[in-house]
Amino acid sequence: MFNYRILNLIFVLFICIVAKSQNNTGSREQQVEDSLVKQAFFKPYKPKISKNDFLKQLNESPSFGLGKDNYFLAGIPTNTEPTKFNSDIKYQVSVRQRLTKTVLPFYTYLLFIYNQKAFWNIYEDSSPFKDINYNPTIGFGKLVFLNNNLSGFLSLMYEHESNGRDSIYSRSWDYISLSGVYFFNSMIHFQAKVWIPFVGSDNTDLIDYKGLGFIAVNSQNRSGRIRVSIILNPAKYAINTTLDISFKINKNANQFLFIQYYNGYAEGLLNYNKYTSMIRVGICIKQRFLNIH
Repeated sequence: MFNYRILNLIFVLFICIVAKSQNNTGSREQQVEDSLVKQAFFKPYKPKISKNDFLKQLNESPSFGLGKDNYFLAGIPTNTEPTKFNSDIKYQVSVRQRLTKTVLPFYTYLLFIYNQKAFWNIYEDSSPFKDINYNPTIGFGKLVFLNNNLSGFLSLMYEHESNGRDSIYSRSWDYISLSGVYFFNSMIHFQAKVWIPFVGSDNTDLIDYKGLGFIAVNSQNRSGRIRVSIILNPAKYAINTTLDISFKINKNANQFLFIQYYNGYAEGLLNYNKYTSMIRVGICIKQRFLNIH
């Protein structure tokens, strides 16, 4: 157990170092990405950038980077008295690799994303990892332009998620997901995601708690230093709700103080049918201009 825990922490630290190095690099690729962000998102209205110029900048930007939010949070329940058995640390590691440029039909590109989410009962004896969820994803991404403005992003992905365990503790499912993001302006964007599930025999009722998709609203102030996201995931027994509030530590970095509140079911795979109400606080590393859930 000790060695396994150390390996997971080393993995988290490695991702943090990669993200930090991406922040500090003065390479041409980083300058291209910064220019793209400033032109396309940090203005009050959508800029007039030609589609070809934007796609060229995307293809010249780094192919490896962050996927979803990368965070390390400590939390307690809000619906019962906190104890060493129900308080935990939750962390998520997420990276993406663009496998091709926008040379596929309809200017799409092939994309690989790896997400790993863990629930660590650090306060219990031996500090066990209660649940670790592995989520490799591969599929197609596409930027969407309306009236010569970048207006959104679409993805069609094949995803697998499991907790890597066997026997009665095994949890897994596969699904095809379609996700769309719409940039209302530089400070507000919307996301919707739906999936067609293929559920494993160990958790045939997972969709009752996981639902068939979610909607999200993401907002930030004009400087990008304060971000708020709310994700609503309707399911049979509840509307699973996530509220994220982020405060950028330094205007030139992408590290945030992070508050996350979760209410509902299926926060993790192991106890997907158990109700959860948790508030957690910690550090988060985000993409520079876009939240993807």
